[in-house]
Amino acid sequence: MHVAPLLLILALTAWPANAQQPLRGAVQPERAPPSSSPAPPAVEPLPELLAPLASDAPAADRCRLNCASDYYFCLSTETAEDCAPTWMQCRSDCAAAGRR
Repeated sequence: MHVAPLLLILALTAWPANAQQPLRGAVQPERAPPSSSPAPPAVEPLPELLAPLASDAPAADRCRLNCASDYYFCLSTETAEDCAPTWMQCRSDCAAAGRR
């Protein structure tokens, strides 16, 4: 009585495996016909005002790293609730130093 549903489930799960297509073998990439359209024009760099505002100074990276390590060690102390304001002040000092 329980064998019929099991056979049905087995047959339904085996069906997709039998429905697979055989492998095609080695396939050569299709070659696109040479296009007669001209190449796209070269992209000009952005004007200085539209360039991303990123700090390239390694000193700013070191400052942020020091803030992060101080924050990490502060969280391990008993006064962990005072860590976030100190970390935020440290980060804003780093940002201000990077703009100078």
